[in-house]
Amino acid sequence: RLVEEALTQDDQQLRLDEVCLPGVGSADYAREGGPYFHVERSAPNLPPQLSDRPSCMFMQQGILTEIQHMWRAYDSTLVLWRYADPSSPVIEYQGVTQKIVGVAVAYPKAFISGVDYFLVLATPVEVSLHALCFAPGKKQLLPPVRTQYAVATDDVVVSAIASDSSTGRIFLGGSDGCIHEFQYFDEDAAWFGRPRKCRRSVVSWNIQSQL
Repeated sequence: RLVEEALTQDDQQLRLDEVCLPGVGSADYAREGGPYFHVERSAPNLPPQLSDRPSCMFMQQGILTEIQHMWRAYDSTLVLWRYADPSSPVIEYQGVTQKIVGVAVAYPKAFISGVDYFLVLATPVEVSLHALCFAPGKKQLLPPVRTQYAVATDDVVVSAIASDSSTGRIFLGGSDGCIHEFQYFDEDAAWFGRPRKCRRSVVSWNIQSQL
């Protein structure tokens, strides 16, 4: 059964020779609705605080469209700045002790109050949530605050992070070939009489993860 499922998935993928045919490209496909994002203004220069850092310290970077900020990771230090305005305040955050391998923004679940977004940070040993808030009536992002929500990776390297804006669910793509869900709960959730604030569960797997 596993082999049949794998063959079915392969049949649904585009063949390389089909993709490379003349006239075949993204322009040949109709654009479906969203999700899209809007960049207010491109900024050619980095904030001055980043130009002084040794290039050997730089690991990776990305864009957080939900909060209109760029991020850069220097080992365990995360730097955030508003990409439409390099002169805006730069946030330097050290909320984890291991090197950062993944960053994303997630919407909080319905039972969470006083938080605009969650900053999801992945390291080789854990994935953790950090509260994000904007100053009242302003576009200024306040420094993140680490929360109680964190789960161990159990030697699974997190290579992708995605979230559902309507439910606040957080999904993790792992090096084990599986899709995991970062589940967190309110104070009333419990298993066997003991409070359980969060956990990581597998929601999808492939043949490679079973070998």
